[in-house]
Order: sequence, then structure tokens, then C-alpha cells
Amino acid sequence: METLLITPTISDRDWDRLGELAGYFDDNGGDPDGNCWLPIEPITRAEARPVLEAGKGGMVEARMANDETMAHYLFGPTATMDMHDEDQVQAMKDEAGVRTGGWAHYGAYGGADSRWVFIPID
Repeated sequence: METLLITPTISDRDWDRLGELAGYFDDNGGDPDGNCWLPIEPITRAEARPVLEAGKGGMVEARMANDETMAHYLFGPTATMDMHDEDQVQAMKDEAGVRTGGWAHYGAYGGADSRWVFIPID
């Protein structure tokens, strides 16, 4: 899916350019976990136009995954992770930093609402 990737230097004014879509980058009142600003739902080029024209983002190909699918992507098809174990969650975050072009996580790790959004590099 193609979606908007926000630059790290985005200002309050730039967030305002997104209007209600700014909420796609919010994780229950705080920033999403991850090393970049990817939305929890896709944002189209047309919706992103104000941010793109301001030079505060770009369009990227991204994927979404639950915990199990992300573990398979990072560690292979037989990988299993206990997402309630902080060390294993940290291992996934560390590996995502190496094996993706950027990632964000929304929801509770190990929960039904856990969602990863990432830029694949392979």
C-alpha cells in the first residue's frame, strides 16, 4: 500500500494541514512506538497533498502486520514471540530497526489491537 511518511521535523502547523488524518499517527494520546512517522491507516496522495506541498513528507510503499506476521517477517516463518515478554518485544523493535526502512507500532504488544506499519527493504 502507498501511504504518507511524515518527516521528523514536522511542526504543529504541518499537523494541522492533515486535519483529522493527523489522528492516524496518534497512539492513544502519545506518539506511536517506532523510528518513523507512518500512519495506522493508509493516507492517499490526494489526502497528503498539503503536507507533500509543504515538503514535510513523502509517499512510501508500506505494509501492515500483526505481531505474528511481523515476527515471521523479521525472524523467519517459524518464529514465535511472547509479546508479553519485554525482552522479546525489545528484540523485535531492534530487529525492525535493522530489517525495515522504518516502522511504527500501534496498540498493545501482544494485544488484539497490536498493529505494525513498516517499510519493507527486501
